[in-house]
Amino acid sequence: MKIWDIDNDVKNFVGVNFVSDDGGELQFCPDWPYFEGQRLGEDWSFPYRVKLLEDKPVGDFIGLDSGLLFCDSYALIKLKPYIIKEVEIIPTNVDGLDLNILNITNLIDCLDKEKSVIEYFDEIEQGIMDVEKYVFKEELLENVTHFKLPQLTRSSIFGTDKFYSKVKEYGLTGLKFELVYSTP
Repeated sequence: MKIWDIDNDVKNFVGVNFVSDDGGELQFCPDWPYFEGQRLGEDWSFPYRVKLLEDKPVGDFIGLDSGLLFCDSYALIKLKPYIIKEVEIIPTNVDGLDLNILNITNLIDCLDKEKSVIEYFDEIEQGIMDVEKYVFKEELLENVTHFKLPQLTRSSIFGTDKFYSKVKEYGLTGLKFELVYSTP
């Protein structure tokens, strides 16, 4: 089994940023929901103003925030059969591009804390600051394409070989994958 840390490839593809009413970039949105695995519901829409950053190619996935995936309609059509049970799909429009937020709602407490190498924020091991070596409870990841750990909902999205291979098979762009776990 292989597990990949999925992130937006903002080095090679365009990203987006929040903008204020006067068009200036915002570094913080006070009412941002952070997409921590909770469903936002059918009534929630993307109420923020954003703009494309830099003059780079537009990928099938566009970066906005870690722990969040924005994808175009092509990527959604190709991946939907494999991910539909693990995400909430929120349609939106950014600078004339029809995009979809893939709100990852599949939280799986599958990190083997005893075998992983973890750096905590404090001595009582309440919050994870960093994971230097991931070890997962594989039996919890059967038939899973991608997920979040409850301890890292704001920062990390993980994918299994199922997700990785479909992204590669369809030639989808805008993501980068870091292999964080592998067993023979």
